[in-house]
Amino acid sequence: MMSKARDTLPHATKLLVICSVIFVLKSGASHQRLDIDDSDKTPLQANITTGDDRWEKVLLTDAASKNGAVCLDGSPGGYYIRRRNDDRNDSVENNWIVFHQGGGWCGSNTNCLKRSKGRLGSSNFWGPTYEYGVHGFAGSELFSTPLFENYTIVYAMYCDGTSWTSDVDYPVKVSNNTNETIYFRGRRLLDALIDNLVSVEGLQNASKVLYSGCSAGALTTFLHIDYVASRLSPFSPTVKILGLADAMFSLDRNQFNGAPGGLQKSMKWGYQAWNSSYSVNTGCKKAHSKEDEWKCMIGEHVSIFVKTDLFIINSKYDTWQRKAILGADCDIGINCPKAQETFDILYGQSMVTALEKIPKEHGYFVSNCPSHCQSGLKFNWNYVTIDNVTMKDAFLMWYKQKNNPSKSDQVHIRLVDTGDAGPSGANVCPKRRSDFVADKMFQSIG
Repeated sequence: MMSKARDTLPHATKLLVICSVIFVLKSGASHQRLDIDDSDKTPLQANITTGDDRWEKVLLTDAASKNGAVCLDGSPGGYYIRRRNDDRNDSVENNWIVFHQGGGWCGSNTNCLKRSKGRLGSSNFWGPTYEYGVHGFAGSELFSTPLFENYTIVYAMYCDGTSWTSDVDYPVKVSNNTNETIYFRGRRLLDALIDNLVSVEGLQNASKVLYSGCSAGALTTFLHIDYVASRLSPFSPTVKILGLADAMFSLDRNQFNGAPGGLQKSMKWGYQAWNSSYSVNTGCKKAHSKEDEWKCMIGEHVSIFVKTDLFIINSKYDTWQRKAILGADCDIGINCPKAQETFDILYGQSMVTALEKIPKEHGYFVSNCPSHCQSGLKFNWNYVTIDNVTMKDAFLMWYKQKNNPSKSDQVHIRLVDTGDAGPSGANVCPKRRSDFVADKMFQSIG
């Protein structure tokens, strides 16, 4: 099977041998764009529709009352679940996707209080079912991919603002001028989620689990996948757990003006304020001094220490990272001053270098297409290509191989567009209006 997959890749592919065959795809310098705009807020979708009645909302009220597992405002956490169809002939295996919603982070008590008054900080604002327009597009193309049509899919709602890492025992008073309080209980919400999926939903009998998320949910994947794997393996020693991190392979870099990036500032503050040390990768913490442990909340640092195999989807010019980390206020390849564009290009080149440091078991698809959370964008998922391999096909090839490993000549899929600013060679990106057409789902981190 894998020899056939390998034969379909172009001859321009460069093969690197690191105990096995690793693909790193490189292209030339010409540009090509298709007349499709990925800033459209109503991309076509296959099976996920507004108000899809296959989804059920579950609130974790017992965990809230007994263990204090609550959102920022004190309401219970929860999830939406689309259960597999047991009547289908292909339902012998009990396979799952657990997908973490994105939505940024809150970088101060005041910002967290503001967040607590909306759906990213309170379950009181969640509707009765997964709604495409309300919960954004995150993961929708992944969910509707035929391979996953009969998986049980859990869309884990994000309401703690800390990528499920916080654990402060007491309510936090926002200021001396108000009696309003907030709760930092992300880690308890994670434990409540896993507990309920195991004891009530049947996750303990899973054959395969894809643990995943986009944006803040992708950082959640980096941070917690090894822990989740350790929680599930005692129930099912043969369960195959893999990860998909969409959009937060972020770098620890300063802004164009030399000031610390917004993500750096928020994570440095949050690591202490949220009491996140218990939730951060142990290997990463050991590799950093006490004062720099917060860096393990950054994608490039923590990914090196993730042991569970995962696949990374990212843009070298991620639209959220350019704003929140680099402080960009222009569209790369369209209207950026020369100095700003050069700075952005160096960031993209640094991302490629950082990716080369992660364990060889991890795969990735990293294009030059400016975007964010691409597993929910129809064009990006199905048509963005690197050397004639689409994002979807690259991930599925990796996923199938990991679930059916060959004893010899195992192939690791690592695709990266090594051109600068625009797509290279035969690679394809959507036509763009502007990277700065803001989507409310991806809130700032201020």
